[in-house]
Amino acid sequence: MTKARSPVPHTGERAFPFPSRLPGAGDRRHYADAMPTRQQQKAETRSAILHAAATEFATQGFAAATFSSIAARMGRPKSALSYYQFRSKDEMACAIVEEQFAVWERFHAAALAQAPAGLPRLLSLLLTTALDTRSGPYGGATVRLLLERTRRGIDLPEPPFDWTAFIRGEVEEAVASGQLPPSSSVQEVADMITSTSFGVYEADNQGLRPVDLRVELPQMWRKLLTGLGARDADGLISAVVDLSTEPS
Repeated sequence: MTKARSPVPHTGERAFPFPSRLPGAGDRRHYADAMPTRQQQKAETRSAILHAAATEFATQGFAAATFSSIAARMGRPKSALSYYQFRSKDEMACAIVEEQFAVWERFHAAALAQAPAGLPRLLSLLLTTALDTRSGPYGGATVRLLLERTRRGIDLPEPPFDWTAFIRGEVEEAVASGQLPPSSSVQEVADMITSTSFGVYEADNQGLRPVDLRVELPQMWRKLLTGLGARDADGLISAVVDLSTEPS
């Protein structure tokens, strides 16, 4: 004779730890929003790698920067760099330069749209790009990589616009519009503006002395333009704007 089983006493609690309800679509969306996806994690790590590489290129130069030094700056193992599709320093350099070129192209477009033609437009773009190197490592890294590309044999993409042609074109406009004397040598003025601007930038970039670019660049340009016989050096300098800010 089979012995009857004693009924399980009802205690008001579940006999098994089942959830009171199954997660619905709203819960899944909440969990998905709270947890980064693999693609997001990969993008964030890639950005961290490029930021560290740009800092190394800007401060140490292309030759001195290594996978180990870049990884150490990140606090990650060297294997993390190759895992995220950077097989060489050249690939990192190209990625950094491409991102910075996109920034420079926005500044260039803003210069054409916002700054008066001639010297104000030229100096506005030079000021803005110099200030941009202070906001993060990409600008400084790109400038140094472009300077080293021939000597180090770095294969970099071409800039979105021709800097030399832009500088010369705005100086030509300055002469044609009377901002500079008609006897001015376009090439000599272009070279003097470029070398003066780069000298102030390098003093700041190399830490040779404290430099306030917003103050010292306009001061140097005012002296230079006065010496070149500019019609209204003070007025030309007052028309120079920071193109990284939205126009009011």
